[in-house]
Amino acid sequence: MIYTGDVDASREQILERARQRFNISLPRDGPDEIHFAFLRRRQWVEASRYPVFTLLGQSLGSLVLGWEALLTCIPDVFFDSMGYAFTLPLFRLNLLVVLVLLLSGLCVTGLIFQS
Repeated sequence: MIYTGDVDASREQILERARQRFNISLPRDGPDEIHFAFLRRRQWVEASRYPVFTLLGQSLGSLVLGWEALLTCIPDVFFDSMGYAFTLPLFRLNLLVVLVLLLSGLCVTGLIFQS
């Protein structure tokens, strides 16, 4: 699952940009197919939204975007490639929810990597 704010881009356009930019070919179909979660609250992390205290606004806005991501799909592994450090505690807090679910008998697991 890849979270993206590029709601106007097609799946094929995103995969092609990844191929051009990073020189990697991702599976386009089959059992290893990449799925996308299109996030609609991307404006919360746009610099133009915060003419003053831009980094603070973007950091707090990343929590809004991260919450939307969690509501869309809870990942097994979370890799932040955008530098939204405020989302790491949000996804880590999600692990506490997972622990409660495990104690209730539901088999769920999660892992968060941070640099």
